[in-house]
Amino acid sequence: MHKNLILFALVSGLLACGGGKKDELTPYIQTLQGLEHHNQQLIRYQVYLTTEGMTNQAHDVEEVMQTLLDELEKVELEDKRLRALHNAMKRALKAAMRKLVEPDFATFVPNAQKGISVIEREFTKIYGNLELLWEKAGKTEPFPLKWEAAN
Repeated sequence: MHKNLILFALVSGLLACGGGKKDELTPYIQTLQGLEHHNQQLIRYQVYLTTEGMTNQAHDVEEVMQTLLDELEKVELEDKRLRALHNAMKRALKAAMRKLVEPDFATFVPNAQKGISVIEREFTKIYGNLELLWEKAGKTEPFPLKWEAAN
């Protein structure tokens, strides 16, 4: 009987340790929600860049992108699907930043517009994939992330 009790305790311990996979999705989505203000700033800049006389208000677009990238660099993920999507977000930001030039250059406005468009397109796709993972994980609350493009 003593052996059975030890065996039961051992099996129970193993099941408790390895049975459930750690939920990285929820904390990751919460982290991204905390960074949404950067996305909102880029959306506002897209409006400024298409409005005559307001383009100078988007002069620090590169700084906003860099700050968002820096924040994303701090995130560490174990789940390979989340990590792949996360890395795609970082690549999109880096690609967008390569398009940028100094604010006093003649090509600043179209290059900044293209850069923000790259981020919008990629983040929209990534958010769609994250939403699929959200649904597969059986989350009942609505998926909280969406790139809200300015109209």
